[in-house]
Amino acid sequence: MNLGFLLENAAARYRDHVAAFDDRRKVTFGELNARANRLGNALASLGLAPQSRIASLQYNGIETIEFDVMAAKFGYVRALLKIGRAHV
Repeated sequence: MNLGFLLENAAARYRDHVAAFDDRRKVTFGELNARANRLGNALASLGLAPQSRIASLQYNGIETIEFDVMAAKFGYVRALLKIGRAHV
C-alpha cells in the first residue's frame, strides 16, 4: 500500500472533507487527488515514465503534499528540496 492508494481511497470515501490546510487555503481529499492526478498526467505527457527521477524546490505547504502524493501515484522517484530560512 502506498500514499497514492491511500489518497484514492480517502477521496472516494471522504471527497469533501478537508485533507490539508496551510495559512493561505485548505483543500479537500477530492481536490488533492485531482490536483495530484493533473500534475502527474502533465509530467507523463512530457515523457516521464515510472521510475523517472523528479525534484521540486518549494516551501513546506499543500504543494509539498501534492508533490509527494503525485510521485507515489505515478511511480516517480522524488527528491524534495525544501527552502530553509536563514538564521542571522
